[in-house]
Amino acid sequence: QVRQEMQDQAEAFQAEKLGLAEQLQTELSGIEAVREQFHAQSQAVVAEKEARVAELEAQLAEASAQLADLGDALQSQTQGAEVVKDALVGQLRAELDALTQERDQVRQEMQDQAEAFQAEKLGLA
Repeated sequence: QVRQEMQDQAEAFQAEKLGLAEQLQTELSGIEAVREQFHAQSQAVVAEKEARVAELEAQLAEASAQLADLGDALQSQTQGAEVVKDALVGQLRAELDALTQERDQVRQEMQDQAEAFQAEKLGLA
């Protein structure tokens, strides 16, 4: 009878252990799905920021070229065109710098969260 009780307890313990393992696996799968979703969203944000940076770089190049031409044409009449060009180029550079920093920050946050997830995953294992 004692042997039977011990065997029953061992089987109950094994069943509980399997249940906990299944629960842990389900939770890990959920965490992985959330991580993958976050990664995809972060990649989309980075791609969007990079596209905006490229767009601003193109605008900056175009504006610089146009304003250089304008500055050359007006140089004999006034130095004002240079001031306008410099102001516009400065403004576009500032926007470009801000977007570049924002993109870099998103990348860093993505990396930090991926590392934190990995650490959490290892801690759960």
